[in-house]
Amino acid sequence: ASVYHFSKIALTKPEVVVRKSKDGKLNLLTLLPPAEKEEKKKEKEKTPLALKIDELAIDDGKVEFRDSQPAREAVFIISSLSLKGIHLSTEKNAKANMSLSLNLNKTGSLSVSGPVVLEPLSANFAVDVKTLNFSALQPYIEDKVKVVVTDGNISTSGNLTLETTGKDGPTVKYDGKLNIANVAMIDKTSGNSLLRWNSLFFKELRAGYNPFYLRIRDISLTDFYARIIVLPDGTLNVQHLTEEKPVKETPPAKPAQKASAQGAQAETSETLKDIRVGRVSLQGGTINFEDRYIKPNYGARLTEIGGRVSGVSSITRKPADVDLRGKVNNTAPLEITGKLHPFPD
Repeated sequence: ASVYHFSKIALTKPEVVVRKSKDGKLNLLTLLPPAEKEEKKKEKEKTPLALKIDELAIDDGKVEFRDSQPAREAVFIISSLSLKGIHLSTEKNAKANMSLSLNLNKTGSLSVSGPVVLEPLSANFAVDVKTLNFSALQPYIEDKVKVVVTDGNISTSGNLTLETTGKDGPTVKYDGKLNIANVAMIDKTSGNSLLRWNSLFFKELRAGYNPFYLRIRDISLTDFYARIIVLPDGTLNVQHLTEEKPVKETPPAKPAQKASAQGAQAETSETLKDIRVGRVSLQGGTINFEDRYIKPNYGARLTEIGGRVSGVSSITRKPADVDLRGKVNNTAPLEITGKLHPFPD
């Protein structure tokens, strides 16, 4: 194999502008030479290339990404980009150390650091994300849902591990804590506030993929608001948040297609069998409830909603305990107690 060995590669204040056109093409790809013919490609594969970099350093970089594929352009600005790598190599089982830090859209920051192996791919990263605002993702969903996300950010810190061992793809695990804060959504149709909260905090979060599992010790939702409406046809307003698209007539599914669909449903059901949440706590909640189905219409404002749901699990058939309290129209006491099993059989 041919080896390209660099002692040090360093870039200071690099700036890159990446544009994605309506047809999905990236501007940077136009800088590459035309694709090689299959014969030449196979010939090169016979003599694989190896890359070794003793030290890689990028300081104070900036990346501007503009995606024109959505109806409204999505823009992401990465600044203060710092990337450092020691002993990077594409040779098998070669261990390296990497660290990455950046600011995104001037409001949030991300940093990851730890050992990594490029071939086969594996990593063990310490992750720290602070107030990454996800309202910038609105262009990707606004033609799919009737909701406008006007604010919201995510913060998390923990340990991310990735390991590639076989043909089933990588195994990913994350252990840490997560907070989704200052979320605000409005109903695109009416312009009314639909859902908001101050903090949705996940304590002692453990999640994995391949195989899937989810363990959370505590989930805390504080200072939340929701607007729930029973419509004249008896359905809830939250059931109509997706944009309706014209239904195309399709021929009856073939047996193989039916089997594939049934297999996907079975896989989804199997995935949900490994979820466990110790406790869900609610505090400072308000729900505006309106029933337009009954005559005359009825409305109520539920306030000071608090309490907990304990022992949520898809592993056993034991239901969770529900204990919620609040007030109706700021005066009458409200109490909800009982059992709940949120997962399908």
